[in-house]
Amino acid sequence: TAQKYAGVLNLLVGVAKMKVAEKAKEDEKFKTVVDIVNTVRVTTQGPNLVIRGQVTFANLEKLLQNLPIPQN
Repeated sequence: TAQKYAGVLNLLVGVAKMKVAEKAKEDEKFKTVVDIVNTVRVTTQGPNLVIRGQVTFANLEKLLQNLPIPQN
């Protein structure tokens, strides 16, 4: 059921938050990821599983600047 999956996903999101926070202590670039992961919510609406999060334009810009760009 959706509620069962929501419970599992909320647990996984919690673990991801902890791991990303640990990595952010080592690497400044991960602070943007911490901001994003902290907005993730998993809920249900009837039989549907709903995953929501927010990314600000500032954080999106930081993410795009830090993406590895392959050299041709």
